[in-house]
Amino acid sequence: MRGRAATRSFDQDPIAQPEHVVRAPFHRLEHEAPGRHVVGGDIEDRGSADTRVHDRRDEHAHLVDQSSAQHASVDAPAPLEHQRADARLRQIGVNPEVMDPSRTLTIATPIAGSVIELATAAGAFWNDTNSALMTIADLSAIWVTANVPEKDTDLISKGQPVDVVFAAHPVEVFKGEVLFVSDVLDSETRRTKVRIAFQNSNMRLKPNMFANVTFFAPPQRAAAVPTSALILKNDSDRVFVEVAPWTFELRPVEVDFHQGNVAIIKSGLAAGERAVVKGGVLLND
Repeated sequence: MRGRAATRSFDQDPIAQPEHVVRAPFHRLEHEAPGRHVVGGDIEDRGSADTRVHDRRDEHAHLVDQSSAQHASVDAPAPLEHQRADARLRQIGVNPEVMDPSRTLTIATPIAGSVIELATAAGAFWNDTNSALMTIADLSAIWVTANVPEKDTDLISKGQPVDVVFAAHPVEVFKGEVLFVSDVLDSETRRTKVRIAFQNSNMRLKPNMFANVTFFAPPQRAAAVPTSALILKNDSDRVFVEVAPWTFELRPVEVDFHQGNVAIIKSGLAAGERAVVKGGVLLND
């Protein structure tokens, strides 16, 4: 059964502690035009707002019929723009009253983990507050997601022991247990997703690795014959069963599942009955 580690791939170095930070450029104008900040898609300029107001006032100075109330309505948005810019800056941890000569904004990760996706670079312009700069994941514990065929879903339960062999570690068997069995069957693949959890403190298990998963069902008694005993006839499995000394009858059987070279019989053959396990095709002639 094929499984796959259920987290995204990454190639960045891990962040050792939460207080370690990832730095990204944050541009700000020099002292000639103080107060201009690039924040969340809006360019707020303390000086430019007033300048636009005065320019507009000069442009329409010849209109002597304009009242002082009209001029006041033009001046009104300027303080609101300043307050809005200050509020946005404080939301991301920047003091608008302090000029940072380094032109950098330090963003601290809320968790310890690894950067698995980076959507920015030095010198990039960021103006979308809804987009992620980077994605950080805690890979100290990972999930393996196995796709179980529909006919075997009833054999899987939470807490069931499993053995997992990763393609990257073919000689090592990782022992775990079923953490979760999906309540929904995939309509296209006709398979059920089963999740197995593993601790990954040494980071040997990487996201998107492939693995083979073996589930151990509770012990049960059932008739079993070598697969060589099965004879395919009219699209169904049959077995020659001894009904008397040296007398055999061809009996249809229903195979529950295969385990290696052994077929587990669901019906048609009872435990203790004698069957031809080799060369039965000669009797069929």
